[in-house]
Amino acid sequence: DCLVEGWFLVGRGSVEQRRVRYDPNDVEYKVRHIELLADVREKFIARLRLQIDITALDESRLDHLGRLVEQHPGQVGLTLEMHDDGTALEMPSRTRKIELNVGFVEALEALVVEGGVKYRLEMAKQ
Repeated sequence: DCLVEGWFLVGRGSVEQRRVRYDPNDVEYKVRHIELLADVREKFIARLRLQIDITALDESRLDHLGRLVEQHPGQVGLTLEMHDDGTALEMPSRTRKIELNVGFVEALEALVVEGGVKYRLEMAKQ
């Protein structure tokens, strides 16, 4: 089974003028590469940037974030951005990297819903 219902795919390709036709508006899309969306996430996301409002940070949330990072080691870089009264302190981690799996993303979304935490994914340069 090559295709399974419910799986998401990412296709890359190019739009080219058809060679057989003489009309310049007659174009086609040629697929060059197809991958599972879950595999693309690991290849194209280089860094997770956690934006944390320092007023919403307490010891329990800090411990929770630390455990979350320790439980999901991987290859995606991590940067903490601490925000306070319009000032931001950027702290890229040199030692900690994470895996953006479903469990990690769900836990991160729960922190976002609680407030004081936002995140941004940075794409790898291709």
